[in-house]
Amino acid sequence: MTRTVLITGSRSGFGAALAATFADSGWNVVATMRTPDRARTALRDHERILVAPLDVTDPASIAEAVAVAEQRFGSVDVLVNAAGFVVQGTVEEITLDALRDQLETNVVGTAAVIQAILPGMRARGNGHIITFSSGAGLVGIPRMDAYAASKFAVEGLSESLARSVAHLGIEVTIIEPGVFETELGSSVVTPASPIEAYDPAAAQLPDLYNWTPGDLGAAARAVESIAGRPDPPLRLYVGHGLDEVRRHYGDRLKSWERTAQITATTTSAPCVNPRKADEMSTWTQDELDRINAETYFTVGATLPDGTTPKTVDIWSVPVGDRIFIRSYNGTQGEWYGPALKTGRGRISAGGVEKSVRFVPVDPDDEETNQAVDASYLEKYADSEYSVTMSTEPVRRNTLEVVPQG
Repeated sequence: MTRTVLITGSRSGFGAALAATFADSGWNVVATMRTPDRARTALRDHERILVAPLDVTDPASIAEAVAVAEQRFGSVDVLVNAAGFVVQGTVEEITLDALRDQLETNVVGTAAVIQAILPGMRARGNGHIITFSSGAGLVGIPRMDAYAASKFAVEGLSESLARSVAHLGIEVTIIEPGVFETELGSSVVTPASPIEAYDPAAAQLPDLYNWTPGDLGAAARAVESIAGRPDPPLRLYVGHGLDEVRRHYGDRLKSWERTAQITATTTSAPCVNPRKADEMSTWTQDELDRINAETYFTVGATLPDGTTPKTVDIWSVPVGDRIFIRSYNGTQGEWYGPALKTGRGRISAGGVEKSVRFVPVDPDDEETNQAVDASYLEKYADSEYSVTMSTEPVRRNTLEVVPQG
């Protein structure tokens, strides 16, 4: 049985290329656009293509296009949301009306077409929704604030939708194109009053992304190859720039890692951060001497129920009248995660037994971290692991141990 695809934004660019590719591959194609009289001759003359009017900002035209498609071909097996445009400029440069128009077409319009298609797919228990995002939906591009916002929104909408409809037999795929030579660039809406102060932001562009145009025909064939197939990918990147996207996502992971200890302090009210001397006790000199004379320091995290079920022996180091510990395994360790979560625990060393608070050290506090590094290297100079405990990423897992009461 011949399958049917409905494609929005088919007058030019990806939409037109996809319409031709699907038709040449044996699909019934409903190629929709706001101005059907401007459809390419190749689309109008193709025996498998029905050109139909559809404006994604007009619910009546959406309903009519879906009805025409179903009347002509029966069910719509695949929907491809390719309609969209670009508003250029920073948040300050663009008008709020321009921002609304951008979101109305790229996000709300996409959702409106999906709303019209979903009832039929749900009733049949199958279907595939393919929606175009952009490289700008993965990496924020300077002076494309509104467009990036719309494409980041499409990413979230589609990923959430995929989880919402999976049990109904409906698949969702996000197409993430790099740069392609299409008419999209010629329809860019630019600010009426550009602000010169933002011009230097363009200096980021060469290293931010790969601006080499991809092969439009090959990309269209790649999209058709996964359409309506069993277990299609949630995301398909086409064109150049994937290495740059990986780099940016790597930077995002590193950013979360750098601030993991700060994040951990927000997950449980008892955790105290930052350190405030007037809120906590201090070690006596006798306690410091006895603890620091020991190689190992027994430590355990106190759980929310008040118990301390697990203890481990680890190294501890002094810095002045303060004591610090580090976890080699980070949050994967059996004690460090709970210690971060509750901020409370028990220690034992040299005959000193105390209830304590664990205070994460900011990874960007170089003065404290360097002092802790030096203390590890000095106290445990005879062990090869003293160097390891003073390097990334272990030094990010630094806690100050502060006596409680």
